Amino acid sequence: MEITVNYGPGHAGPKLTQGGQRMSVTNQPDRGGITARSGQLITNAGGSRRTTGRSPARRSFRRLATAAVSTLLAVGLAPLMAVPAQAATAGMSPVDPQNGFPTWYSDGTNKLQLCYMAGAGCLSEPPNPDAPASYPDNFPEEAFWFQAAATGGNVSYEAALEGAHVNGAVVPGEQMGFGRLRFRINNLTTGARYTVTHPYGVNVFTAAAGRINQTIDAGICAPTAARPCDWAGVGEAFLGDAASTTTSTFLKQTGAAPGTLGDINTARTVTGAPTGNNFVRVDGPNVGGAGINTVTISQFTVQGLIFNGADAAPSTPDLTAASDSGKSATDNITNVMTPTLAGTVPGLGTNEATVELTEGTSVIGSDSTLGGAYSIAPSVALAPGVHRIQARTPNPAYGLDEFGNPLDPTIP
Repeated sequence: MEITVNYGPGHAGPKLTQGGQRMSVTNQPDRGGITARSGQLITNAGGSRRTTGRSPARRSFRRLATAAVSTLLAVGLAPLMAVPAQAATAGMSPVDPQNGFPTWYSDGTNKLQLCYMAGAGCLSEPPNPDAPASYPDNFPEEAFWFQAAATGGNVSYEAALEGAHVNGAVVPGEQMGFGRLRFRINNLTTGARYTVTHPYGVNVFTAAAGRINQTIDAGICAPTAARPCDWAGVGEAFLGDAASTTTSTFLKQTGAAPGTLGDINTARTVTGAPTGNNFVRVDGPNVGGAGINTVTISQFTVQGLIFNGADAAPSTPDLTAASDSGKSATDNITNVMTPTLAGTVPGLGTNEATVELTEGTSVIGSDSTLGGAYSIAPSVALAPGVHRIQARTPNPAYGLDEFGNPLDPTIP
C-alpha cells in the first residue's frame, strides 16, 4: 500500500511520501473476552520491522493523513479476511481461531457463548482470574455454553453443553465438546427401578449399591492431529430425547438478568424445556424416604451467557461520497474535519451491533448498525496530521461502568 500526501500549492513544507509501506491486517472478532493474539507486521519506510504480538479487539484499520493547509484525510485500504456469516437461527458459529471452540451455539432463540471469563457468571474461569483470558496460557480446562442444575435432598441433576480437552489439560488441537446429562441419586433401594422425568426426556435406571450415578455424554468428538472435533455433531447431540431435532431449547430462569439465561448461584424456576417438563421428578420406591415414592425439584441454577454481538469484524471503514473530497473515489482524501466513515458488520441475524471508531486507545465515534450497516462521523474534529482509524464491535461479554467504559481496560 502506498500513501502519498502533498502539502498545498505554494506551501514551503516538504513532500511526505510513504512509499512501500505495508500493513498486514487481520479482522478478528472479539470472542467472549479473550485477548486476540493476531500479530500485525508493519514495515516502515526505512525498512525496519515492528511486530505487535497482540491485537485485543475486533477491528479493521486504515491510515489517515491530513495536510497542514487544508484538512486532507488520506485513507489506505487493507484486505479483509473472509469470515462466514451466521444468522440467528438454531445452529452454531464458526470456530473461534483464538481458542479452537465455536463461539456460540443457538437453540433458535438464544445464542449462548462459551463462558470462561472471570467475573461474567461462568462456572469455569481462567486459572489466573486477574489476567485476561488467553489460549492456551490462561484458559480453563473445561467451559460451558449452557448448564442447568437441580439439587434437592438426595437428588442431583445436570444438563449441559460443554467444551473441554481430550486429556484434561489445555492443549491446542485437543479441543472437544459434548452434550451431558448427569443423574446422581442416593439412599435408594438396591435393585429397584427409578424413573427420572426431566426437561430433556425420561430415563429409567436401576439402583446399584443404594444409588444411581449415571452420566450420559452424547456427541463426544475425538479430535486428532489431522481432524478437528466435529462441532456440528456436538450441537446435534444436545440433549436427550430431543437430540435429533433442533428444538432442544435452553432452559431460562424466571427473572434472569439481562444478557443471561440465569444465575449459577441462585436456583429459580425455569421455562423453555423442549419436553414441557420444567422440573425433575424421580419416581420409585422410597426415593424420598420411607413411604415417599416421588420427589420433584422445580428450581434450577443456570449458566447461559447470551452472545449478542456480530459473528465477524466490521468491514474496513470507508469514506462516504459526501466526505470524499479527493480527485478520485479511490484516493480517500477529504477536507471534512469530521468525515463520515461507513461499512458493514456481517452475521448480525436479528440483532444489530454497536460499532466504534477508535484512534489509539480513544473511542472517537460510536453508533448502532442499521440493517447490518454502519455510518459514523468522529464526535470531535480531526486535527491536521496522521490519524490511524479503526472500526470495531465491542465485546458483548465485558462489563461497563456508568460512563460506558470497560470495567477491565485490558479487554476492548
